[in-house]
Amino acid sequence: MANKFATALKPKETPRRRGRPRRETRHIGGHFPPETVKQLRLIAVEEDTTSQALLEEALELLFHSRGRRSIG
Repeated sequence: MANKFATALKPKETPRRRGRPRRETRHIGGHFPPETVKQLRLIAVEEDTTSQALLEEALELLFHSRGRRSIG
């Protein structure tokens, strides 16, 4: 019989990075209320995506609304 805890504790595969390598990017940050962070994470889970992808989408919409060029 297999140890059920060993199976549960087995390390998960690390997801492959999408998009640009980090060395070609810069960090943009901000401080937001916990509820804002929670909503962002919930949307990411519901849409099977990442917070990073949602933030990229939000920035694209912001740039578009200001008549700026796409970053994608």
